[in-house]
Parts: sequence; structure tokens; C-alpha cells
Amino acid sequence: FLPEELHEFVFERRSKKNTVVRKFELEDIKKLYEPFWNNTQNIRKSEKWQGLAGWLKDSPQCALEWYNPIVMSKYSLLHAAACGNEFNTDHLIWLDAGITMTCNEGFFTKEFFDNLIPYLDTNLFLSYPYEAEKEIHGFEYAAMNRLAGESVKYVCRGGLFGGHKEYIMQGN
Repeated sequence: FLPEELHEFVFERRSKKNTVVRKFELEDIKKLYEPFWNNTQNIRKSEKWQGLAGWLKDSPQCALEWYNPIVMSKYSLLHAAACGNEFNTDHLIWLDAGITMTCNEGFFTKEFFDNLIPYLDTNLFLSYPYEAEKEIHGFEYAAMNRLAGESVKYVCRGGLFGGHKEYIMQGN
């Protein structure tokens, strides 16, 4: 799912035999995310939200109007891939182009991907331990704990997730 001007970049590095690129512009993200757009922008700009943690004010989540809409649309895009499923696979994963910003690139070997399949029978999200008191990944910690029904100790980022196509469709 890329703007058209980046398609050539991808196919200079990958084969069309095992790669599908779908045209998807920023305006397509806005249409997909439309019911939540204004609320997301209001939260992003609010001093209350920015004050939850020192890192938030300087974060991409705060500075970039498209950051959260893109991140929050990824599961819907994975669902679209599961529906199209050009390779007729049972399992799909979303792997961010920027995954190596949070995970060492040496982590993603053929052995890693070969061993990943058993974990994709339902849904899989790469999670990270997160020690919190006031906020957890940009959310009020107490509120997140209430919603979760327990003390939250991990966050799932949007860099690697996936599962069986049926679970992806249900999850969407």
C-alpha cells in the first residue's frame, strides 16, 4: 500500500513474482480513517495529552498529522490484503518498512520467518514490555488498566503483526 511514486522504488528491489503493490495515497488513508480523523487531530494537538509524558510533545505521534491515522489503519490494510490474497495464502503478516527502527535488522532472517508460521494460527502482535505509572504509550495508564481489566505491562506497536486470514477478517 504505497503512493504511486514509490512503486518503482519497490520493484527495483523486489520481484513482481512475489510482491504485490497497491496504489494507496494519503487521501485514501484519510477516507479510510475519516470517522476518527478530527478526534485524533484534536487529541494530538491538546496540551493535556502532550503533558502525559515528556516524550510525547516531541514524538512523531504529536508532530505529524498523518502518523496515527496511518498506524491505526494498518490492520484494515492487512484485512484488504487478506481479502485480495493474490498468493492464496492462509497466513499474512504486516511488516513495516521501518521495522528496523525498533528491531535489529539481523532479527529478520529466513529462519525467523520459517519459525513464525506456528504463531500465526490466530492473531500475532509483536509486543514490548512497558513499565508505566502515568501513561502507557500515549494513553492514561489508569484508564488503559480499567479498559484492559488488569495492569497493562506490554504494548503492541504496528511494526509486525498478522495471523490466519480468517482471524484477520474477524479482527477487522
